[in-house]
Parts: sequence; C-alpha cells; structure tokens
Amino acid sequence: MSSSSASKAARKSSLDTTSLLAQSRLFRNVPVETVRRAAERGALRELGPGQILFWQGERGDILYFVIEGELRSVRQDARGREQVLATHHAGAVLDLVSGVDSGPFYCTVIADTNSRLLCLEKRVLDELCRESPDLLWNVGLCLAGTIRHYAEVIETLALRNVDQRVAQFLLSLCEQTAAQNGDCRELKLTMTQPEMAAHVGSTREVVCRALAHLQKQGLIVTNGPHHIRIPDIRALRKFAGVESALEPRP
Repeated sequence: MSSSSASKAARKSSLDTTSLLAQSRLFRNVPVETVRRAAERGALRELGPGQILFWQGERGDILYFVIEGELRSVRQDARGREQVLATHHAGAVLDLVSGVDSGPFYCTVIADTNSRLLCLEKRVLDELCRESPDLLWNVGLCLAGTIRHYAEVIETLALRNVDQRVAQFLLSLCEQTAAQNGDCRELKLTMTQPEMAAHVGSTREVVCRALAHLQKQGLIVTNGPHHIRIPDIRALRKFAGVESALEPRP
C-alpha cells in the first residue's frame, strides 16, 4: 500500500472510530472535537475468540471501548467456576470503574468473537473530562448504569431459584434474537449448557434439569440442543418474576 493510500485509510479509520464513540453512552452529546481527540489519542487492539483482554485483580490505567465484536465480563472463584456479569457489544465501555478510582480490575474480560477495541489511557480521560462537563456528566451516568445492572444481577442470584434464572436468561436472549409470532417465540441457542450455567450462576447439570422442568410445565418446548420454542412469552415472564418489569399487566 502506498503512503497516500495508508494515510487515507488511517483518516477513514479515525473518522469511523469518532463516529462510533459519538454514538456511545459515554460520549453522547459531547462536543465533536473532544470525541475526535479521544479517538486520535487511543490505540487499537484486536482479540480473537477466547483471548483475555484483562484479568480480575490486575491493575491497569486504561479504558477500553468496543469497536466491534462481543466480549463477556466474568468473576471467577478459587475453583475456576465462572459467573458471567455482562456481555458487551459495539459502543460499550469496559473498566470505567477502575478507570475512575485506579483500583484493580474487578472482573476478567474474554472475547467471544473476533473483537476490536480502542484503548484510552485514564490520564487522557481525566484531561478530556476537565475540558468537557458533558463528558464528566456522562461518566457519572455510566457508573450509575453499572450499579443498576449489578444490583439486578445480585437480585437474580439471591432471590430467584435456578429454574427462574434460566427462564429469565431465555427471556433476555429473546429480546436479542428470537423470531416473534404473537406471544410465541422461536429461539435458536448459540451457546452450550455450561456457558448458559455461567450466565445464571449454576452448573451444567442443574441447568439441564431446569430446562427439563420448564418443558414439563409447558413453558418451553425443546427441539434439539439448539432450538427452543416459547409458546407463551407472558407465561414465561410471569414464572420468571419479571412480567411487571417488562410490560404492563392487562
């Protein structure tokens, strides 16, 4: 590639990154010049499926913005058992908490697909926040969203049994990918039962039993290992205890 072509490609990449950052919650309504400086001062990093972005307990002073791909945040215990805390897609910001308080990473982040991220040093975010009150306000909003999300995770793990957790997880998958036909949903699973267990804080064997219980009650119909039909989405929501949170009662 000629130097001219390389320069044009670099400018296009910078514009694309600036556009994506401007649409993210952290940089929403922030002056475009501030967003452009963030994009220019960041460094790109690429990960393949299964690669670790950072480990729980490590210390770092870098924020990560997902440009493309899918990653997951997990907590691990001494035996290596995982609890998935969140799944991240394009536009997400990772490790904002540690970026603000300079503490250790509170989770491990793993790429589930080929992923590309923008890495921004904490000191750069500090400088930009001093220049832009809108950006500082957005940092607070993002931290509030993180607290709210983890409060919901704690509620799910502490107050719902595994059958309800599996039902709630299936509902969350429905919001992303399920085909709709009235109150019926057709869901194609792209994960294994051990992976599902990591999302609901259980084991593969218990998740397998939970799916069987849900089918016995007529709440789901399994057609092979990767296809689930939900005959009545309202009934599954009621069983999971999230009906009132997702839509008003008739």
